[in-house]
Amino acid sequence: MTLRVRHLIPLAVLGVVVTFLGSAWLSDVGDLRERTRSAVATISADGSLVFTTAQGDVVAARLGDNCKQRVSAPPGRRCEVYFEAGDEVVLHYDPADPQHVWHGATPGGFGPTLTLYAGIIVLTSSLTLLWWAAGMPDRLRALKLLPAVRPARKDLSDGADSGIANEPTAR
Repeated sequence: MTLRVRHLIPLAVLGVVVTFLGSAWLSDVGDLRERTRSAVATISADGSLVFTTAQGDVVAARLGDNCKQRVSAPPGRRCEVYFEAGDEVVLHYDPADPQHVWHGATPGGFGPTLTLYAGIIVLTSSLTLLWWAAGMPDRLRALKLLPAVRPARKDLSDGADSGIANEPTAR
């Protein structure tokens, strides 16, 4: 299979688009990180989180993980922590949408970073392959901007081409 320029141009365009989307998505995550607030929430009897925002509003948000409600664990995953009614937990929320709560670091941090890096890798790989497929190294060698390729040397280790006979020596 030969590399063709017409196959690599759409791949380069895809790399640009994925890089742009990853960058925009990562910017949104950064904005969310800056406006994130923390609160102490109480687990209610129905399994929801009840907390008071910085503005003084009382919010009841859904507990996002059924594992923590002593329901059977999803296949292939063990529950590390269980919450019961009356437990207090520290959570993070988005003041623009207090129903959007999570535990731990800012959500979406890994996905945008992975998307950005995947776009960069696809873009650089496709541009490098496009450079080779377009024959640029040969053109640069013709202009003497790249060193000429030297032919491979013959392997003379067996002595067949050197004129030396491979006969055992007498003692």
